Amino acid sequence: MAYGLRPVGVGYGGLSGYNNGGFVEVPISTDAAVDIYTGDFLEYVNDASGAGSAGVVRQANDATGETPTTGTANTMGVAVGFRYVDSSGTPKWSQFYDQSASNTDAFAFVCADPSQIYLIQADSALTIEDIGKNAPVDGFAVNEGSSVTGLSGIQLDGGDVDTTAADALRIVGIPDNGSNRGSANPDILVRINTGVLFSDQGTGIV
Repeated sequence: MAYGLRPVGVGYGGLSGYNNGGFVEVPISTDAAVDIYTGDFLEYVNDASGAGSAGVVRQANDATGETPTTGTANTMGVAVGFRYVDSSGTPKWSQFYDQSASNTDAFAFVCADPSQIYLIQADSALTIEDIGKNAPVDGFAVNEGSSVTGLSGIQLDGGDVDTTAADALRIVGIPDNGSNRGSANPDILVRINTGVLFSDQGTGIV
C-alpha cells in the first residue's frame, strides 16, 4: 500500500526508523482546493495574488499528475501532519487536511530539511542500477490518499526513471531486507531533487 514520502533516518546497518529531522509549522494557503495527506509534497507560495496569502503552502501537483519540477512548483518539503479549526470551531490535529473553505487557523507540519532522506514505494520494479537516477511520482492526478489512514497515495513512477534534471526525486538507495529489492513494488530511498530550499537551484522564488 502506498504511503507517500516517509522521512527516515539512515545509518550504519540500515534504516533507523521514522525521523523527520524536525519540522516547521507553515500556514496552509486559503486557495488549497483539495485535501492534503501526510506524505504529500507541499509547494511554497510566495504570492498573495490568486494564491492565498504570501508565505503559505499547498499541495504541490500539476495537471498531468507528474510532480513537482523546478519549472512548475516551488517544493518546500513533505507534509507530516496538520492542525486546523473546522467549521464548527473545533480544533483538529490530523494526519490529513480535510479541505474546507470554512476552516480557519490551518497549518501544515512540514519536513523541510533539503538533505532529508525519504522512503517511498515504487509502482514497478527497480534495480540497483537505478540508484543515482531521477524519477517523477504519480498519484496526484486523482488526489490519491486515504482519509482513514491519512496517508498519501503517491508513488515513485518507476516507468519514467531517467536522468531528467527536473524530476522530483533522486534515488539514493534500495533497502535490502531479503525481499524488497526483488519486489514488484519496492520501497526506495530518495531525496527531493527540486526542493526550493536547496541552495543550488539557481534563481530564487519571485
